[in-house]
Amino acid sequence: DLTLDTNAKLKASSDFGSEGVLVIAEGLITLESNAKLLPTGATPSGYLIVVSMKTGEAIAANALANADGVLYAPNGVLVLSANSSATAVSGAGVQLYGNAQLTYDLGLREMRITDEPPAQWDIGAWGETP
Repeated sequence: DLTLDTNAKLKASSDFGSEGVLVIAEGLITLESNAKLLPTGATPSGYLIVVSMKTGEAIAANALANADGVLYAPNGVLVLSANSSATAVSGAGVQLYGNAQLTYDLGLREMRITDEPPAQWDIGAWGETP
């Protein structure tokens, strides 16, 4: 599972330029209240592509969550609710509730994902930054 708690941000590093960045979870992906997925800031943008392999409810974007990226659940359902928003979604099912918004960015047509060998990394420490 992957959960972005209230006011959390997950941003693609500017080092990726216009390249897409994959984040894959086997379980449920949840974006809580006011959580944000942020692109690289390049032109065209390099988006985070957040993938859940779960069946059933696979991705949930709750109150005011802003996924400025791609949400993908090939085996499950994406649920956007309570003023949440996303740039692009794809899945076995998509449900929008309570003023949820889907805003397609034309830059997605030019998004590139490289097929470099996977990298490994460890998180040595975790903390919040101001």
